[in-house]
Amino acid sequence: MGGPERRSRLMSATEKQVVAYHEAGHAVVARLCQHSDPVQKVTIVPRGSAGGYVWRVADRDRFMANRSYFEDNIAVALGGRVAEELVFGDVSNGASMDI
Repeated sequence: MGGPERRSRLMSATEKQVVAYHEAGHAVVARLCQHSDPVQKVTIVPRGSAGGYVWRVADRDRFMANRSYFEDNIAVALGGRVAEELVFGDVSNGASMDI
C-alpha cells in the first residue's frame, strides 16, 4: 500500500514532527467520527509522494452511502490540516492532497 519505503527521502526532525501530527489528526478524527471507516494503519514512513498516511478499511462493502458518511470522510480528510494548524499555528503543503 503506497509503494515501497522511500529511503532516499531525508526528512528533518521538524518535518517528521509535522507529518506525525498531521497523520495523527486524520486518525483521531476518524476515530471520533461515527460514520467513518475504522483506521487500520498509521505510518509516517515516506512512500511514493506521501510523507505518511492513514489507512482506513471499510468494515463492509457499500453500494450506497449516506450523506453522514461523506461528511465524516471530509472531516477525516481535513483532520490533518486542522491538527497542523492547532499545534504549529500554520499549515504545510502536506495537506494539499488530502481532498
